[in-house]
Amino acid sequence: MEAKIIKGKGACILVSSMIALTGCGSDNNSEQPLNSQDNQTTETRTYPHWVPKLTEYYDSEGNLTSCIRAELDSDGFILTASTSYPSTDPDQPVQCNDDDQHIIDAEFIFNNERTVFSTMTQSNFSPSVACQQVMMSTKNMPNRIETYVSGTQNFSCSIQDGTLYSIQLFTLEDDLYEKLVVLYNNPGQDNEWETDDDVIQARFVSTWSTDRLLQKTTTYFGPGNDGIWGTTDDLVSGAFEMTFKEDMIPDFSISSSPGNDGILGTQDDLITGYTVFTYENGLIKNHTTYNSPGLDGIWDTLEDNGKQHTVFY
Repeated sequence: MEAKIIKGKGACILVSSMIALTGCGSDNNSEQPLNSQDNQTTETRTYPHWVPKLTEYYDSEGNLTSCIRAELDSDGFILTASTSYPSTDPDQPVQCNDDDQHIIDAEFIFNNERTVFSTMTQSNFSPSVACQQVMMSTKNMPNRIETYVSGTQNFSCSIQDGTLYSIQLFTLEDDLYEKLVVLYNNPGQDNEWETDDDVIQARFVSTWSTDRLLQKTTTYFGPGNDGIWGTTDDLVSGAFEMTFKEDMIPDFSISSSPGNDGILGTQDDLITGYTVFTYENGLIKNHTTYNSPGLDGIWDTLEDNGKQHTVFY
């Protein structure tokens, strides 16, 4: 399964698409939250315990664009996943079965304590694929993710044979709440990972409300004029604000980016999208993401479009 950036319960992280819940984004600190449906609640599920057996992705016109089929063990941990990607042949649309034209299969391998897992991936169409090794906290949240890539014209990837592509280091509060994620994407001039010259690609800084029902993650993509990461002049690309239900299950989110002043948290910030989650029988059933306010230019109206819909089974 190909790795990609997603938004989980905290900062944007590189993980397999099997465990993606929402798309990466940012949020507006000055706008009132959009109204959301009074959804049914469920018990707390922490990564990677809650994984749907089937995930379907639809475009704004309601067409199935891709899907993920998962096999789980008796405790709900993922064993394998098959991801069907869009076809280049219009006569062979995604059917979500083994006959799909473009598929990446992944096997998830846990250690005995289930504190670490790795993925082995195999593609029937892409000559370059990614795989990962993930270290977990005591509350089953990632605290370190290593992403590897296969060589040219190699349709499979394992952490033993792949090339280390990036490292993400997580700072967690109470082993559960993400406070900081630092993404390194280059080992630097010495070509050795985890030395002082490793290159940072991005930092994701999260703050939480006292009741843990609101989390805002700000994404920084550059160190600013002083050349030092983690200072006040770091370059910001946007923020993502997630509202949770009382059981820490996502309710809705809003994304935003800086306006013309280039400063986040001012009146000219731009809303770039929002996502609403719905539930069925106590579990997340689907989420719908809107990427445009539509012709009327007003968010949260019937004109909203750019809709992407995801359904879980």
